[in-house]
Amino acid sequence: MNGWPIGAADFIVFSNDCFDGTDKILDRLDAMGVVQHLPNPATLMESSQFYRKALAYGAQ
Repeated sequence: MNGWPIGAADFIVFSNDCFDGTDKILDRLDAMGVVQHLPNPATLMESSQFYRKALAYGAQ
């Protein structure tokens, strides 16, 4: 091992029309600064390309 740390620092989590309370958990984690929770941009644009829109938005 070379001593370099491995991991991730920033998480953006997109959600789509949650009915199981997942969005509430993500909102709380966002408030705590653990993740950034956003609605999927495809939902806002009424698009069916959920993954492409989220990836494009997250890359900005």
